[in-house]
Amino acid sequence: MPVNRLFFSAGEVSGDIHAARLIHSLKNRCPHLEVVGLGGRYMAREGMRLLDGDVSLLSTVGLTDSLRFYKRKKESYERAVAYLGSHEVDGVVLVDNQGFNIPLARFCYERGISCVYYMPPHVSIWGRWNAPKLMQWCEYLFVSFPEDYDVYKHYGEHVGFWGHPLAEEIKEYLAQRGHGEKTDVVIGLFPGSRYQEIENLLPEMLLTVRGMPREWKVYLAVSHPEYEQMIREQMVLHGLVNRIELTFDAWDVLFQSSVVVASSGTITLEAALFRKPVILGYRISRLSYWIGRFLLKEKLIGMPNILLHERIFPELLQGDWHHTNILRWIDFFLSLDANQKKHYDEAYERIWHLLLREGGHEEVAFRIGMVCGLWEESLP
Repeated sequence: MPVNRLFFSAGEVSGDIHAARLIHSLKNRCPHLEVVGLGGRYMAREGMRLLDGDVSLLSTVGLTDSLRFYKRKKESYERAVAYLGSHEVDGVVLVDNQGFNIPLARFCYERGISCVYYMPPHVSIWGRWNAPKLMQWCEYLFVSFPEDYDVYKHYGEHVGFWGHPLAEEIKEYLAQRGHGEKTDVVIGLFPGSRYQEIENLLPEMLLTVRGMPREWKVYLAVSHPEYEQMIREQMVLHGLVNRIELTFDAWDVLFQSSVVVASSGTITLEAALFRKPVILGYRISRLSYWIGRFLLKEKLIGMPNILLHERIFPELLQGDWHHTNILRWIDFFLSLDANQKKHYDEAYERIWHLLLREGGHEEVAFRIGMVCGLWEESLP
């Protein structure tokens, strides 16, 4: 008999959001479900008991950058395995966060704990060696990119692709908001959801704003309340307190924006699904950058570009992330001719075609419940 308890593990702001929506769907089907684990404020709002506070702030990218929170992450991992070693659960749901969750998948496998992975590593891009291990350790994998499905499928049948949840959610959002015509120039800034991203990318974003015409509106989406103070301090230093409007509503900013300037990550995919041109950038340590260049199958980092196998949107990396380059690309996107607009519209449609599967999110929740034994039906 099920104990009606799931353990979740998510470790980034985007993973926290995706996991929260999944918890919501699971609880709609199983109202008495208890959820406990590692995550952030969105999961807590859906009733999950956080074992170690908000761990979404501990996310990093790069080998050397990850040392910043190594001790703290180690403590979180120890709390997770201690809980799983002393409490019965129907299953463990891992969400993204591969550096943390791959070892946790192995722990579950070795202890005989049912484990599924929602949004596992993008093995079609890099780290293909993780595919056979995860297919062995997890009872089911729910991938978010179609090409990842093709790779994992080589190692077993217990993997599925039911679209990317963002496509369904954004489609519903846009249906509610409508598609009003906009005449003002609006620039949306998204400096990231990690400390290192805000520290490395925000200064050039703010220098970009100082070079913009005063009539342009500028919104900056803050991904977590913890980052608001450090962002405001940078705005004071650059004399932009009254020039930029801060908000926590990222989708409202995307909806209003003419052009998006963003840290590479999930937000760039969201921008493309909103059919907005995005200028993406990233800076990490030099060592981490060259290791990444060596390991990446495709020399692209932006999710929309990776999906299309084409640098549709500019990727300004390391020293190329400079306010003069950002301004130049903003001017480019604001001056598209009819043929160029058609080219980008076709790219947006291709992304929608690749990622949208109607009812996919609910299907994933249903199948996770089946794998973990929360209800009786079995997988075909």
